[in-house]
Amino acid sequence: AQDKTHTGYWPALDAHLLLGRALWGITQYDEAKLVLTRAREMSPDDARVHYWLGLAQLAGRSYSDAEDSLRTALRLWPSFADAKADLGAALAGQKRFAEALPLLSEAVDRGRGTPWRHRALAEIYIDGGRFEDAARHLQIAVAANSSNANEHARLAWVYWKLGDVERARNEIGIAEELDDGGSNYLQQVRNQIGG
Repeated sequence: AQDKTHTGYWPALDAHLLLGRALWGITQYDEAKLVLTRAREMSPDDARVHYWLGLAQLAGRSYSDAEDSLRTALRLWPSFADAKADLGAALAGQKRFAEALPLLSEAVDRGRGTPWRHRALAEIYIDGGRFEDAARHLQIAVAANSSNANEHARLAWVYWKLGDVERARNEIGIAEELDDGGSNYLQQVRNQIGG
């Protein structure tokens, strides 16, 4: 990095952004936030930095902070479609479903669905009692992250609300196989559906 003539040289901002994205990709969200916060200090007007910081905050369930970062990214780059979609997920995380729904629906309709966007849409539909829509979006989220016990338990609960006890019990069985720490949520769903 000291040799600026080397073809592999990365400017400090790009190195921080790349490292932050890599940490986010391997689910080290706290470390990603630290690196991306440093990148934001280096370049407060870079929409990409605010976006990736927002994603790290979103993954860490810091929904209000994620909203702030994603809104800043959109202020800097108004046509940033991913920032707009993920703002919807941050709003859904704060139970601001009426604001979140159009942002998430537009993203999914345009083929920009991600597991967390589908999961956020499912939460909106659960809140509105639209369990068939919720199941459809949870199925997509679970398929992308099939090793998460709580995701399977949530899908089981939605199947149970739809009256599909067999599928609900199947999902509970999968969740139990995956559960490594005695998930309280899994226990609650199991007790509720009688599985």
